[in-house]
Amino acid sequence: MTSRKTDSGLLRGLGFSLMLLLPAAALPSPVLAQDADEALEDCAAEAASRFEDAGADKTNDVVWPETAIPACETAVELNPDSVEAKAWLGNAYFQNDQFVEAEPYLQEAADEGNVLALALYGNMLLGGRDIDENPTEGLRMLRRALRSDFPPAMLYMGRAYDYGYGVTQDYAQAVRWYQQAADAGLSRGYATLAIMYHDGYGVDQDYEKAFDLYMQASELDDAWGHYGVGQLYEWGNGVEEDKAKAAEFYQKGADHNDPYSQNALGYFYDNGIGVEQDVDKAFELFSGAAHRYSLATANLGFMYEKGRGTEQDYEMAAELYQEAADAGESMAQTNLGNLYIDGLGVPQDYELAVYYSQLGADAGDGYAMNNLGHLYEHGFGVEVDYDKARELYQAAADMGIELGQQNLDELDAFLAGGEQTQPGDEPQTEPGDEPQTEPADQPETPTDVVETPEEPSEETTPPELPQPPAGGREISPNKINN
Repeated sequence: MTSRKTDSGLLRGLGFSLMLLLPAAALPSPVLAQDADEALEDCAAEAASRFEDAGADKTNDVVWPETAIPACETAVELNPDSVEAKAWLGNAYFQNDQFVEAEPYLQEAADEGNVLALALYGNMLLGGRDIDENPTEGLRMLRRALRSDFPPAMLYMGRAYDYGYGVTQDYAQAVRWYQQAADAGLSRGYATLAIMYHDGYGVDQDYEKAFDLYMQASELDDAWGHYGVGQLYEWGNGVEEDKAKAAEFYQKGADHNDPYSQNALGYFYDNGIGVEQDVDKAFELFSGAAHRYSLATANLGFMYEKGRGTEQDYEMAAELYQEAADAGESMAQTNLGNLYIDGLGVPQDYELAVYYSQLGADAGDGYAMNNLGHLYEHGFGVEVDYDKARELYQAAADMGIELGQQNLDELDAFLAGGEQTQPGDEPQTEPGDEPQTEPADQPETPTDVVETPEEPSEETTPPELPQPPAGGREISPNKINN
């Protein structure tokens, strides 16, 4: 925004002489005042909600943190007493998942009754936002914001019921609040309501209804809307399957730095689905989503393990698998177990191989079942147990894992008195062949950047995995609302 010039008028006579005698610090600074006003306007344009007067001219709910944060930092610096500037800076940080940075600004603005701050800070206090939780206070703030019929507060009240933050979990009540947010025109209201219809939470599952709602969110340039439309096109749910269209919508979501969209599009590029195969592009997309979405972190580990789009690096693969495994990602648990079997990037450790393979198998990963079967068959890290091995091979084979069927046949031949497989032989194991994506109706565990645990030694007890969020489902690890 260009600076505005004002006519200060002519200075005459005694007044001019007296002004010359004033110390410089006492002189008025009209240019600085204009800069302060313009900074506030720029901040409002970037981070005000369109349900506030200052954002009434906006056509969507998108906040771009890379421009909103510096604009609002300047606004707060030049307008230190502005409650609105603090609320908008808090919003800019919030949209970038910088909840710790957002807290002091939102708390101060909320204390002054700013409706945007009440909604955002109330939502943060519910839980899952890297600050001290206080669901009771969070609900109190949301109810204050709801007195102004503020749509984001409707969305966050839905979140409270969706996950049981400070209230008894109630999907039907969550749907009611999400519906109100959507009826008010909030893009994320459309997207979250679509998720409920997509998954069948609080309503009968209805892919066509989900598609319509996702599309309404997408038309308002909402990242979750783009991702949801892409998911339905990818899997042919509620709409004719179209991988190219799925890729198109994933790209729109990726342009918003949405980790789900980046991961899905990375999978497409890695496998040439709906787009021309480009492993370098896949590596770039997985890198952008890693540490914010556990499956993307696991997929990036796979790229390092196999040297796809980058130099092969087993140690980096192990670190990424460890991070994703600690977040509960079964693919990472399976592949980390396989690295422990072979001693690639980590010391060979069959007990840890059993531990992580068991986690993957418990989560329903067929490759983990095959690998765990071999560990039981050959007595690596466990006592030899042919019945257990056979059971695991059969389960893997039933899931279409060819190596599981092969190992089952070989074990059956051995047990029938055929060619003997000696315990202690190197097991034939197989990690997930390709980076994986998952449909939106699968449980999704949010992740933040976490410290990778130290490499376990022989004396180290395997770490406990974190418990899943209330309800076993999370909407997205990225943003809860724009």
